[in-house]
Amino acid sequence: MILQAQGAAIRYPGAPAAAVQDVDLTLVPGELVALVGPNGGGKTSLVHGLLGLVPLSAGQVTLDQRPIARWSRRELAQLVALVPQREDTPFSWRVEDMVGFGRYAHLGPLSAMTVRDREAVDQALRRCDVAGLRRRSVETLSGGEWQRVRIARALAQEPALLVLDEPTASLDLGHEMELFDLVAGLVAEGLSALVVTHHLNLAARYAGRMVLIDDGRVAAAGTPGEVMRPELLSAVFRWPVEVIALEGAAHVVPRRRDGGQGR
Repeated sequence: MILQAQGAAIRYPGAPAAAVQDVDLTLVPGELVALVGPNGGGKTSLVHGLLGLVPLSAGQVTLDQRPIARWSRRELAQLVALVPQREDTPFSWRVEDMVGFGRYAHLGPLSAMTVRDREAVDQALRRCDVAGLRRRSVETLSGGEWQRVRIARALAQEPALLVLDEPTASLDLGHEMELFDLVAGLVAEGLSALVVTHHLNLAARYAGRMVLIDDGRVAAAGTPGEVMRPELLSAVFRWPVEVIALEGAAHVVPRRRDGGQGR
């Protein structure tokens, strides 16, 4: 087991209520887990708590059977790579330089990149299909290309766990599918992945397990078939839905609240 949370809770100073309450979560090697739920439900706060970026007010999180608080930031970066939800596009850096920043966790202060480091960068560029962009400035990239570069930078860290917070935000349909295909391929190679997403249908298609968060609590956890239940999703998202089978996966279809049919 690479990551485990037991009774995790987060309460920000001055907040009237906890952002995360009594969450249990596990992630094993070679597994893709999707963290889903409504906007403002606590998904990003939970990720920050899991990675030790914000302190827990209760419970505990262990990474590789060691309390998260006992990991230094450098040690953590050698095991876990986080692609955050928001990140400004830096000015003028080339793609290969941006991906090279992922090696910093393995370099000493002021150390130059070694042949081994360059090999890790080259492999990450190839795996994310951005090797042909290596000389391009990141400011010239499309949204889909920039997301692939960010994931390549994370892979250059050579982590055991990849954490992606809303990785398909601002991407079109084709780029959404390409990104989930990429992550699923990496998981098939042995990487573990925790993906925060509001796309229930993509999560159901690609994830081995889903964790549904609502109001800071786990509303359901299990296989996509166990989580993608119409009565549960309708209650959590406060909107009536149906769940149908599509290409072997559960698929959510929103209904008109008045019961009428759309055009």
